[in-house]
Formats: sequence, structure tokens, C-alpha cells
Amino acid sequence: MSRATDGFSVTMRRIAGVYGTGERPSAVKAAIIGSRDGAARRTVLLSEGYRKGLRPAAHSRAGSACCRSLGTRSRRGSEPVKRLLTAAVLAGVAGVLWLRRNPVPCPVWLAFVLENPYVERVAGGAALLDRAGVRTGMRVLDVGCGTGRVTVPAARRVGPAGEVVGLDLQPEMLRRARRKARGLSNVRFVAGDVVETPLEEGYFDLALVVGVLGELRDREGALRAVHRALRPGGLLSITEVFGDPDYRGRRAVRELGESAGFRYAGEAGSFLSFTVNFKKPI
Repeated sequence: MSRATDGFSVTMRRIAGVYGTGERPSAVKAAIIGSRDGAARRTVLLSEGYRKGLRPAAHSRAGSACCRSLGTRSRRGSEPVKRLLTAAVLAGVAGVLWLRRNPVPCPVWLAFVLENPYVERVAGGAALLDRAGVRTGMRVLDVGCGTGRVTVPAARRVGPAGEVVGLDLQPEMLRRARRKARGLSNVRFVAGDVVETPLEEGYFDLALVVGVLGELRDREGALRAVHRALRPGGLLSITEVFGDPDYRGRRAVRELGESAGFRYAGEAGSFLSFTVNFKKPI
């Protein structure tokens, strides 16, 4: 085994090992820096750019410079590929370092990421509705609905006898969602935080939380608010998609749901996209 290959393997094992033990972001950062890989230092710098609030254009320029430096050909023919793969993994980890300590909603300028082919393939709207058991006539709450990627299909699924409410903090996201929902009379959108928004107690049959759990600053408080808004026997369906900087594992999702007063009701999907369902006790 060459030194380059060995170094790549060690780096990946260290990062995977840290995530596997659920260590804090500082430990992940230490694992990256300990890899002695030039890409590690560059990607940590990119994460620092997020921390310091660089505007999208500035961050894009920094990222482009990083990619150009990683594309430099080395003496070993396979080295550029290994370095690019390492950089891709490290770039994701670097973003996680900051976002896990500073949960924020996905910015509007990154809305396209929510609907890219990868997300549609592993967590398409129809598949998520099937996992959650959405049926005709249901009242559905979509927490952190964003651009309405799941909200609009849910409105079509429940039909005129049902109702869907999309809740999101960002007015621009809701503007895009409303545009998608034109022609549908059974869907409405509300701007606000789920903890602070006055939702009618016991009104909804189902609540969807798709890819936003890690963005919530008060996760348990948010799930308790959802608990109050659901009727007795109502369902909470939480979905996480691998690759999301705010990704939470199955165990963490289950613990959060149960700590908010829900009962575990099963799960579906794979590590690329899983859904954990909960039920509000009757």
C-alpha cells in the first residue's frame, strides 16, 4: 500500500470513528487537522469562512480556489482522484463543524440544494409521504417546509377533504412555496417558528419534519409544540437525508422524539435517507 493510499484510509477511518462515537465538533476538527492533509487545512478554512459570515460570492471564490489547488496533478497518477475524494468528504465535515454548533435554517440562496437529483432520488416527496402514511382527508403540518418540496405533494395527496399547513421562518422560502402551490385551495403557509407560532391544540393528524431537525435551536421545544398541535393518536414523521450538514442519526432522532412525549412507531429507508415515525399517545 502506498503512502498516499494509506494516508487517505487513515484520514477516512479517523473521521468515521469520531462520528461513530458521537464526539463533539472539536474532536472532529482535531481528526481532520491530525490527518496532515493539505486539503484538511483548506477545508477547515472554508468552514471558518462560514463562521465569520462570508457572503455567498466570497465563499464561492474561496471554494473555487480550494478546488483548483486540489486539482494539481501529482507524480502519482491516482493521487488527484484520492485527493479530490478526501476533499469532498472533508468539505462536508468542515461545514458540519460550524453548523452543529450554530444551527441555522438553510439560506434561500441554497434552496436549489433541497431539490437536486440526489435528494429527489433518495428522499422524493412521494416516497416520504408513503413512509409517513399520508392519506386522503388528513390534516398535515409541514415544519420547516422551505420551498414546499413536500408540502405541495402532501396537499395533492390529502385532497380537497384534507388540509396542509406549511410553516417556515423565511418569507422568501414561503414565497417560492406559494408559487408552487398555485391552484391548490387546501394548502396555506405560515411564517414563524414552530415554538412561538400559536398552533391549534389537537388539530393535526400528522406532522412532517423533513431535513430540518438539526436546524432547530430548541429541538425538544419544537417537538413538544408539535406534540400539542397533534390530536391524540396523531403521527410525527421525521426524515433525515445523508449529506445534509445538519444530519442527525437514527438514535438521536428517536431519543428526541421520545423525550418530547412521543412513542416510537417504526422506521423506514436506508442510511442515505431514513424516516422515523412516532405516535402521540391516546
